[in-house]
Amino acid sequence: MKNGKIKTIPILISLFLLSTLAFLSCSTEKTEIVRETPVAVKIIDVRKGDASEKIRYIGSVHSENEIRILARINGNILALPFKEGMSVKKGAVLSKISAPETGARISKMKEEIAKAQKESEFICDQAEADERLFEKNAVPSIRAETSKKNCENSKLSINSATSSLDELEIMSSKTVESAPFSGTVLKWFSNPGENIMPGFPILLFGDDSYIVKVFVHEKDISKGIKKGLKVILENNEDQSAESAVSFVSPISAGPGRMYETHIPLKKDLLQNFSHGHSINVSFIVSEKKNSFSVPSNSVLKDGESEYIFLFEDEKIEKRKIVLGISEKGWVTIDGDIPENSKVVVGNLEALSSGMTVYPVFLKGEKL
Repeated sequence: MKNGKIKTIPILISLFLLSTLAFLSCSTEKTEIVRETPVAVKIIDVRKGDASEKIRYIGSVHSENEIRILARINGNILALPFKEGMSVKKGAVLSKISAPETGARISKMKEEIAKAQKESEFICDQAEADERLFEKNAVPSIRAETSKKNCENSKLSINSATSSLDELEIMSSKTVESAPFSGTVLKWFSNPGENIMPGFPILLFGDDSYIVKVFVHEKDISKGIKKGLKVILENNEDQSAESAVSFVSPISAGPGRMYETHIPLKKDLLQNFSHGHSINVSFIVSEKKNSFSVPSNSVLKDGESEYIFLFEDEKIEKRKIVLGISEKGWVTIDGDIPENSKVVVGNLEALSSGMTVYPVFLKGEKL
């Protein structure tokens, strides 16, 4: 009996050890280290460079000096020596008007003046003769005075007729219209043989200096469009040139409240354009030099402030910024931004400062 108890004690100790090892083994298998799973985010480099705020319009090319030449006399268009688009030197004849009625009146007036001069010579000779006879008491004073008065009246009639002839000749000179300066015949409003009256437009004529005319809405004028403002001009062939506003109308016109603005255009800056050609106009109302820019979808609006998430060493940091100029999907920012920073784009609401992330790097402007 006593030997049986002694044998059971080692067995119980062995069972206890086995159960303890089994427990420790189970406890070891259930203990695991839980690691944070990084969130995948898109990352792009923060830019640094110049940016500008533009107001864009479409203008049209015109001569800086454009005039409508109007008829100054009744008549018919006799000749139009130059075709539309032809270059013309100052003083060249642009149009001739046939005014036969005026010519007939001039001829008649000349005949009347010649006749009046002969009559005046006879009357004045008679007045001189009567004056000599009066001095010899051969004729009464009333006769001498009457002859003298008749001579004076005949001369006044000649002067009046001569003035009328001068007016007619001035009118006759208006049958020819000459170029007031060197330029281009832009458009004819009449045709040879056509009857015209004073004030009727004959042609549109322009010089060889060019401007771009743009009609700007009053709301954009209030944003800073004024004389001297920098402008970028661009044609349909992607050629561009820099210029500046030279004129802004002092008053708006039309129901749209539009202001006419002029921008000088040099021929050697933009090629292949002509009168009436459309030009893309960008008014540069503000510029920032050497500033940071980030994509618009990298900015988080939080209350009254804006933030971005900067990426560094697999973590992100929320940084407050102030927005500036927007241009082509990017916006300038002011804030404490280190050089060569990288910023998170997209799905910003799910992020928080200090998170560990898995970066997916983007390149270029397309996000």
